[in-house]
Amino acid sequence: MMPDPQPTGAPLTMTADSAPDDRKPVLTAPWIAAYALLALAILGLALWLWLRPPPVEYRDVPAPANQRNPANQGDADRLAALQAEADKLEAEIAADECPPGTVKQGGAQQGNAALAAAPSTPLSTSALRERLRAATAMVLAGDSAGTGFFIAPDLLMTNRHVAEEATNGEVAVTSRAIGRVVKGQVVAMSQKQDDRAIDYALIRVPDAKPTQVLGLTGQYDALQPVVAAGYPGFLTMADDSMWRLLGGDLTAAPALVLNQGSIQAVQTLPTGDEVLVHSTDIAQGNSGGPLVDACGRVVGINSFIRIDAENAGRASYALSARGIAAFIGALGQAPALDMAECG
Repeated sequence: MMPDPQPTGAPLTMTADSAPDDRKPVLTAPWIAAYALLALAILGLALWLWLRPPPVEYRDVPAPANQRNPANQGDADRLAALQAEADKLEAEIAADECPPGTVKQGGAQQGNAALAAAPSTPLSTSALRERLRAATAMVLAGDSAGTGFFIAPDLLMTNRHVAEEATNGEVAVTSRAIGRVVKGQVVAMSQKQDDRAIDYALIRVPDAKPTQVLGLTGQYDALQPVVAAGYPGFLTMADDSMWRLLGGDLTAAPALVLNQGSIQAVQTLPTGDEVLVHSTDIAQGNSGGPLVDACGRVVGINSFIRIDAENAGRASYALSARGIAAFIGALGQAPALDMAECG
């Protein structure tokens, strides 16, 4: 007689024959090698992630709205016209006309100090503010907007990438100190080279008549306090005066934006260009604007920012005053660099 089957769900009874196998698995040589290779791969990946340089990108401030093909015949004609203007400017300098940063009084030339009067002691906050407001202006060229500063009563310094979109080299210049929109003419630009940081343009603005011009100084170093002046777009577009200007009111001008920081490092790029890395926050629209010391002297021209997309890093860069002086010097007359300490 066969025993009744065990009811479903009833506990199972174990016999000696069904005892669990408590033997430990034995790793063979192939498994050991596989585990070793996996560990090495993980270690190699960790080292690569740790040692690889972070991805960075360089951006113009502001980035040009359109990129032109330099081989385009229209651009070639425009560049030829600009070169003619530069030759004319050099001829004027050679003929004892007022060179950049000088003004004639009583038949004698006087240096930057004639108008800039850069002191050897720091300016008060109010004096520095008013000096920058009087000597800094907004530059509008085609679809590009940026900043410039006067180095002579009729000469405005800015970045090439601000002015290169100008039609026939003509730009619009305005500020609250000028009081209206005036016409400027690009007279010289640095050559565009992908591997060089040089980025300068000189604009003649005969009708601006600023009450201040800014002198240049070669005295700058890390930890030195600086002030950036300009028209960053994200702040300027929040100014009602800018909307009135865009609406046709040629007497309206946005407020000049000023902010403080310090020089973090003076670096020489692999191309030989000297730049000032600084903590002042600049943005699109600040291009071509002055970076000044506490005495109101230009230590550099704000030109680009460097962004570390992976680590959210950001640095502001200004081409040094020595570079500005070299660019102007190539036109026939190098302005004096004030080497006195500020303070």
